[in-house]
Amino acid sequence: MISEMVFAQYAGPQPCYKVVMMSPKWAAEILGAQAAGGNRTPRRRVVDKYAHEMNSGRWRPHAAAIHITAEGRLLNGQHRLMAVVKCGFPVAMAILFNADPEDMPVMDDMTPRRPSDLLAALGHKNARHLEAVCRLIRRYDSVPVTGRLQQFISCVLSNEEVNCIVERHPGIPDSMAFIGFHQASYRPLNLTLATFVHYMAAKTDREKADEFMHRIKDGVGLEATSPTYVLRERLQDNQSSRARLSRDHVLALMVKAWLCYEAGGTMKQLRWSSNETFPRFRCQWPEE
Repeated sequence: MISEMVFAQYAGPQPCYKVVMMSPKWAAEILGAQAAGGNRTPRRRVVDKYAHEMNSGRWRPHAAAIHITAEGRLLNGQHRLMAVVKCGFPVAMAILFNADPEDMPVMDDMTPRRPSDLLAALGHKNARHLEAVCRLIRRYDSVPVTGRLQQFISCVLSNEEVNCIVERHPGIPDSMAFIGFHQASYRPLNLTLATFVHYMAAKTDREKADEFMHRIKDGVGLEATSPTYVLRERLQDNQSSRARLSRDHVLALMVKAWLCYEAGGTMKQLRWSSNETFPRFRCQWPEE
């Protein structure tokens, strides 16, 4: 088998670090050769996350090596190997052959670098807020395709993907600054939702997007049929309610109110049901 050939090539008393093209067949052989209970219970979300990175071409083989002992025991990396099997094509992998089995207890005993840590290291302000907005953008990408907002629990972002989202959406920090500047006046409204709605709305009309958020903030001179007035009332009622709406539900209400405001319309009620298609911003509407 190819795995036996490779192990024979790097066999020896000393650890040997190599980057190899890990084929699905070889990955399956390594996984299949492991004794029961030798690794953690696989986490499907982690496998999906790694497979997504591999499929998108963002996989970095040198970020962390897979450790394999001289006897072929896998000390770490089962999720990466399972992701290779799921992808179905060879992926570059860094492997430390002849690893010391005594290293296994301390391998994952370190603090992982979160996306917000990376963003802060790259010089972005309010990195946690920025990460949350990026996650919402990723989840919202499914709306034009499926009509549904991707579930939060199924949205697993890698550090690299969050950085790519920031690069593809350079206007996010501007909307963060606009919303954050008025933070004290946005108490009924989640800052992440406000930033996201402002950013998406500004793609078609920045001036109106600013007005929309200002009117929610101050509530001055609003008529009872104004979308901003109706939304503001819903947000305030929700804040004082014992059974609060989910953030996704609030987001749907905000988008519906914005679409009505953008079109110059009026409304008496603002409702949304999970049975409805999730509302889309005009910048995502099909071209006529």
